[in-house]
Amino acid sequence: MEQDDDNSIVVIQQFDFEDPNDMYSNDDWTVATGKTKNSAKFRDDDNKKIPGHHRIKMKVDGSIFKVDFFETGYSPGLKIRNAITGSYYNHRTGTFAEHLYFIVIDTCYAGKNPHFLFYESPEQFERHFFCTVSKDVKKKWLERYNLEIAKRTREETL
Repeated sequence: MEQDDDNSIVVIQQFDFEDPNDMYSNDDWTVATGKTKNSAKFRDDDNKKIPGHHRIKMKVDGSIFKVDFFETGYSPGLKIRNAITGSYYNHRTGTFAEHLYFIVIDTCYAGKNPHFLFYESPEQFERHFFCTVSKDVKKKWLERYNLEIAKRTREETL
């Protein structure tokens, strides 16, 4: 996992594994990918795959877990989407509102474009992907988050 100190973004590196026993790992995390599954749980009323939904397999402490996530598009002006629930927020990509979220760039399925995942906090990401984010990244994210909240509070009082 790579960490961008300027923006406190975590990047999940690309691994193209089809066999769940073929895993990449280090001390803190493990990632393996398979094909995106079209689970009935993630289909709309017309039985069509929900756009932006993906599933990967991860091996954690010898057990394999399926992790579902929802991506937010990479173009400016799109509504930000929660990576776990798939629900949309009233904030847009390419704005300072992004500072309210912990952003993860997933390149596991990197065809032409990586997936941008938005979380409410680094801890939410840690629980979702069974990993640990460094204290420095968490601190930088919290500072950026608090600055954005303070800015919005000042604007509301004017």
